[in-house]
Amino acid sequence: MPAGRDPVNTEPTPIASAEPSSSSWTFRDLKLAASQIRPLEDFQNLGKVPCMRTSLLYGIGGGSAIGAIRFIGTRRPVTATLWAYFSFVGITVLQWTRCRTARQKELQTMKMIKERFPDRHATRLRQEHTKPDVTSES
Repeated sequence: MPAGRDPVNTEPTPIASAEPSSSSWTFRDLKLAASQIRPLEDFQNLGKVPCMRTSLLYGIGGGSAIGAIRFIGTRRPVTATLWAYFSFVGITVLQWTRCRTARQKELQTMKMIKERFPDRHATRLRQEHTKPDVTSES
């Protein structure tokens, strides 16, 4: 996850070495994938995943509201819980997909602008605007 002045890299980085891969999973691939699972670290970093925090908040809010309305309407806690759970999952997935799609479009636009105007850089423009005007002082 880039932070501060780190460059944004939209290209995925390979997990394993650059060996030619076959179309079927091997035991070595599964073992490598399982060795990279860190449940505690993954759960702690969940909020750093782009769009995940807002998606979860929308899902929690929407699921709670739908569950509460369903409980008020039917007075059946099991039905209300099921509605709350499945609406939470649905809203979270839909919101995450929507946010990630918008983020991908924004990154593509930024990449296109960067390729189209390679000589335009924010720090260079800032330096040009802060230079004192020599002609007005004389």
